[in-house]
Amino acid sequence: MNKNLLEFDLEKEKKKIVYFIKETLRKQKKEKVVIGVSGGVDSVTCLYLLKEAIGEKNIFILNMPYFSWQSEIIKELFLTNTLFKKQMSIVSIRFNCRFD
Repeated sequence: MNKNLLEFDLEKEKKKIVYFIKETLRKQKKEKVVIGVSGGVDSVTCLYLLKEAIGEKNIFILNMPYFSWQSEIIKELFLTNTLFKKQMSIVSIRFNCRFD
């Protein structure tokens, strides 16, 4: 067992999560996924891992920013970043109450 619990192999952990996603979708006989993305670290990390597992064209994104500035993060991520190739479908949902 690793003495330092904060030390782990990032690439190995990523592969385990991607495999889990692939296997779960295979067992459920699903190919496409809908994911809600707020622009926060958690949801963008999940989106990245999902992209690695099933490819961009199989992901439908609901952009649901908690703060108004998070909406800009999503736009920036897809308009200027090469991490995603803009093959995902994105729908933005605006709420009447904002927290900023």
